[in-house]
Amino acid sequence: ASGDATGTSWANASDSLQVMMDDASAGDTIWVAAGTYYPTSSPDDISTDPRDKAFHLSKNIKIYGGFAGTEELLSERDWVANETILSGDFDADDAVSGIGASLLISNTTENAYHVFIVTTATSPILDGLTIKGGNANGSGTMYLNGNPFFRSLGGGIYVRFGNIQLSNLKIMNNSAGFGGGFYLDAKPPTVMTNVNIDKTLNGG
Repeated sequence: ASGDATGTSWANASDSLQVMMDDASAGDTIWVAAGTYYPTSSPDDISTDPRDKAFHLSKNIKIYGGFAGTEELLSERDWVANETILSGDFDADDAVSGIGASLLISNTTENAYHVFIVTTATSPILDGLTIKGGNANGSGTMYLNGNPFFRSLGGGIYVRFGNIQLSNLKIMNNSAGFGGGFYLDAKPPTVMTNVNIDKTLNGG
C-alpha cells in the first residue's frame, strides 16, 4: 500500500506483520492480505542469528489471513483463493519430494528454526494461513518473555506456556527434531479446527 503504514485500513496497510502484532493491544484483530511473509526479528530482539527470527506472539489478538485487500467484512474473505503464507524459507528455495517414509525436504540450512511461536497468551487466534518452511534442527534455546524455546522443537508452530486457537490452517513443509509441524506445551488444550498438517519431517 502507498499510505502511512499504520495498518488502520487497506490503503494504509503495514508492510510488517510483526510490527502490527507488536503494536496491537489485547482483543485487537489483524487482517493479512494474500502473499508470502517472512519473520523479520528474533523474539528476544537480541540474537544475531538470522535463523532465530520468528513471528512471535504473547498477546490475545486475532490474526486472519485470506484477504484480497478490498474487504470490509471478515465474511468477505476467501482464505483458499487468497493464500496467505507465513514462511521460514528465507531463500524461497526449499525442495520437497516423496511422501511418508521417503519424504525429503532439502535446501533448508538457512530456514528459520520456527515460523511462529506463542507464549503466555491464553486465547489468540490464527485463522486462514499457510505455515511453512520452519526447520528446527538446532541446539540450545531462544527466549520470548523470558520463556525458553528449544531450537530442536516445533518448526512450524511452537506454543509454550500459552495456548492458541487454530482454524483453517495449512501447516506444511516443516521439519524438526520433534514436532515438525506443530509442538504444543500448553494448558488448557489448544483448539484446532480444519487444520491440515502435511509433508512434515520429525527427527529430520
